[in-house]
Amino acid sequence: MQRQNIGLGLWKFLQSVIAALVGVQSQNKRQQDFAGDNLLRIIGISLVAAVVLILVILMMVNMALPDPS
Repeated sequence: MQRQNIGLGLWKFLQSVIAALVGVQSQNKRQQDFAGDNLLRIIGISLVAAVVLILVILMMVNMALPDPS
């Protein structure tokens, strides 16, 4: 039972991070996320999400540019 709560909590944090990256997170939700003692979890998920976003953008640019050969 506790493992399911951890998974749901992680999913909730991931949704919050994605909403914040896109810029659609409400002020109430942001305050709720930072009200608890989960700041390190949010920072960790945010860093991973930012790295994944950068890698996706780099892959898209490399696919769009022609080969130099």
